[in-house]
Amino acid sequence: MKEIEFKLRFLLNSITLKALEIKDISDSKRVLEFNAVNCDSRKLQAFCAGIGETTFFPMFGVPLTPHSKIHTVIFCEIAVGNSLFVSKEYSKTLDPPKGFDSFIVEENDTLGFLSDKDISISKFSYAIKDQKKIIPLFEVVFEYDAEFEAISRNSDVCHKCKKNPSFMFCPSERANFCKQCDMQVHCDDFLKRHRRIYFSDVGQKKFICCSYHSGRVIEYFCETCMEPICTECKMTGKHSAREFFDHSIISFLDACQLFKGKITSEHKSFTAARGVCNKELDRFKDKIAAFKENIGSTRKEIEREFKNLMLQLDNIENGQRQIINAKYLDRVCKCERLERIEAFSADLDPADLLTQYKNISDTQKTESAVVFDKIEFDKVEVQGKMAIKTPKNTNLRIPSSDSKDKAIKWRIETLHISERDQA
Repeated sequence: MKEIEFKLRFLLNSITLKALEIKDISDSKRVLEFNAVNCDSRKLQAFCAGIGETTFFPMFGVPLTPHSKIHTVIFCEIAVGNSLFVSKEYSKTLDPPKGFDSFIVEENDTLGFLSDKDISISKFSYAIKDQKKIIPLFEVVFEYDAEFEAISRNSDVCHKCKKNPSFMFCPSERANFCKQCDMQVHCDDFLKRHRRIYFSDVGQKKFICCSYHSGRVIEYFCETCMEPICTECKMTGKHSAREFFDHSIISFLDACQLFKGKITSEHKSFTAARGVCNKELDRFKDKIAAFKENIGSTRKEIEREFKNLMLQLDNIENGQRQIINAKYLDRVCKCERLERIEAFSADLDPADLLTQYKNISDTQKTESAVVFDKIEFDKVEVQGKMAIKTPKNTNLRIPSSDSKDKAIKWRIETLHISERDQA
């Protein structure tokens, strides 16, 4: 139970979270099936709100019930395998393509390269479509109040006035006090006898109550059991039994300092691991930058080639247009002349027609011989194609959230246009 509670506290960065109920829901047969099916897949443990057709597991966090202090989650082992980053709608609609086992999604469907943005990993989740890749282990009910957590973290505030910084802890009162409230509470001779622990002397501000005797403050630590205990535990409780007589018990404050030193020492090797991880992240960013540079140069090359081809096409069009326009005007003019001859003679007075008859007749004979030059326009065609060489694992373009296309090839083609002789 404590291990699950620690996982919850760690993921939510909480000091106040309490596990209320942890129910084992694992099935030995399903565990065997899970291990057999996913023996070569990358696995991890995570929490989800419930298992369905598409199950979401926060990459770093725990799903919480909105507007509630009591939360229910399922602790699972999942086979994420090879993941693909897609929109949330896509993950709900389609299955992972060949070569991928799960999706990674974000609440707000970020576009572009994540390395170019400030991201919060708590906003991202694994989306699992195949329930055979999920093995439920425990159903957990826990109490967590974000508002109370924020108040509790500010542990140097006086518990009495809840305003001034505290400077001491009174085990009898089980409370922190500021200087003014300390004088008010411990004002008479009797209360002055309370043992008071001053933060400046012990180097810490937080004291805890016993898990076995909630009214008692922890004053000791059993190094053998690795468990904090109170005076009642030591005198009349579990640690008063004969089998505990040879256990190594030290004071609570000494234990705090001891383990603080141990953690500090262990952090040195941990810091080295962080350094390796940060170097890998920087190296991966460099690879992303190189990939983006490659994409950019390829795009410029395609655009340059496309521009050259379009210039060729424009030249062909412009040259042909000069010929086409001239020949078109010839035909328009011929039609206009024929219409004008017919209309002109029809509008003349018979007397004027008599005087202009010879000219009109000659013009009609001349214009009635309709002969046009034969013209054919060479057809401009596409010849050949240019394609991009894509990585072996890049055979799909993931559609946007409103697309349902399952098979859009990631391929760009430009056209080579050959110019033929003009008429």
